[in-house]
Amino acid sequence: MNKLKALKLLKKAQRLTSDNKDQFIDIQSDLNVLFEMVKSWTTGGYKKIPWKTIGLIVAGLVYLVNPLDVLPDFIPLLGFSDDLTFFAFIISSLKSDIKEYKKSKFDL
Repeated sequence: MNKLKALKLLKKAQRLTSDNKDQFIDIQSDLNVLFEMVKSWTTGGYKKIPWKTIGLIVAGLVYLVNPLDVLPDFIPLLGFSDDLTFFAFIISSLKSDIKEYKKSKFDL
């Protein structure tokens, strides 16, 4: 996986969630941790992230920035619901990796 492409994808996802923060408010704190995990992986700041975890997060980022997914993002009120569902699945699937990352980075 190309780290530079992942970083560019991350920046697009961060802009999109920032521009539509009312849609992502319920999962924003978890999204921020996922974003930070990818950033730490790209810079080499955190090396314990399994490939499966990075792959799943990056797949979520690709899905998020693609405006023509199952429910196109431009559909009012519904456009981001599939993105939210996918990220809820990712967050749920990666609970232990997220917890480990927070523990190492934020001394929790």
